[in-house]
Parts: sequence; structure tokens; C-alpha cells
Amino acid sequence: MFMYYIVSEGLVKQEFIDTRTEGYEDFKKELLSVDVAEMEKVTGVDRELVRKAAIAYASSPAAMSFHGLGVTEHYQGTFTVMQIADIAMMTGNIGRRGVGVNALRGQNNAGRRRHGLPAAPGRRLLRGGRPELQQAVRRILRRARAERRGQEDPADV
Repeated sequence: MFMYYIVSEGLVKQEFIDTRTEGYEDFKKELLSVDVAEMEKVTGVDRELVRKAAIAYASSPAAMSFHGLGVTEHYQGTFTVMQIADIAMMTGNIGRRGVGVNALRGQNNAGRRRHGLPAAPGRRLLRGGRPELQQAVRRILRRARAERRGQEDPADV
């Protein structure tokens, strides 16, 4: 669903696709044939939440993803990592500073550090250390919770 919405919302970085990928038109055609309603039903994941997440990721000037052994050691791990890389390429989030696909593998949890981060980095580090980002994250989470409960966001009332 995530890639479907990046394409259907017009958020693909076409210059990146044209200059650095092959076979995109066939990929796009197959992607747009996906039955999103069926995917929502099978996965139990609200497609509107996926759409919002896809828009947020694809609209960011710089986005990166991190995945751990749960992804890479899954029986479909190779395919999943390829899909994560496809998302990064579709949005031009490969080959620039502050972007990319990052695997947390090997000894990233050895000792008191996790992939170069303190063992307990805290909210400030995880949310970029910027108050406006923290407020935006809180607002998005609050609205998503209210939507799930069929209520209005208290801040919008």
C-alpha cells in the first residue's frame, strides 16, 4: 500500500527514476493494479494511515529507514529489503546525505551501544531533538488515536 500511495499521490521523484533506475513503467503498472481495499482487509492496517505515512515519508526533503534482523531474517526478508530500497528510490532517498536504507545488523547491540547510539537515547535523539518535530509527532499520533476511536482530535474542537 505504501508504494501504491507514493505513486497515486504523485510523489515519485521522476528525475531520480529516469536517471538511476530501469523498468519503472512495468513496476508502476503492476503496483497500480494492487487492490488496496483487499490489502487493508487482509493486513488489518487502515489504508488511510498508510496513505498518510507514505505522504509524510515521500514529502520529506530527506528520509531514511532502519530495519533490524526481524526484517532480514524473515523468510521473505530479501524481498522485503528490496521493497524498502524501492521506496527509497521512488522518493529519491538514496545517495544523498541524510537519506538511505540502513540495516541494523551484526553487533549493533554489543556493549552499551546500539549502532553507534547510546543504549537509551531518549526522546530527544529519536525525534530529532527539535521541539517543533516533537509537537508535530505528538499531533499526528493524537489525531491517529482519535480517528481510530471515531472521535475528533481534541485540538481541532
